[in-house]
Amino acid sequence: MIVTSRDHLRGLVALDGAAPVPPAPLDAGPSHAILGTERVAGEADAVADVIAQCARLPLALRIAAANLRANPYLPIAEYAASHHALGDATRARTESAAAVDGLTATAAADLAEATAPARS
Repeated sequence: MIVTSRDHLRGLVALDGAAPVPPAPLDAGPSHAILGTERVAGEADAVADVIAQCARLPLALRIAAANLRANPYLPIAEYAASHHALGDATRARTESAAAVDGLTATAAADLAEATAPARS
């Protein structure tokens, strides 16, 4: 079975022996290609910033590319700057959610154990 998630799913690893397989970051060439060569040439520094913010991950780059294609007149530098602020807020929410997720996973495991039928 393959399970994908933005979260680390530590509960599956700890409780069920799942093996995490993190996605591999892309090299610069494919990262630029996903963002679109027509816009990359004019704003090299901003493009490098967007690629760094996406951690060179294919899905994140595709989302950024879709957003940029939907806003063809938005400078990439402006897009990158707006996502720095968004990234800070998202990181704070993610850290809070990770703490809650750890508690939730523990509570769920405890509940599952408490409600499991007795084995004979």
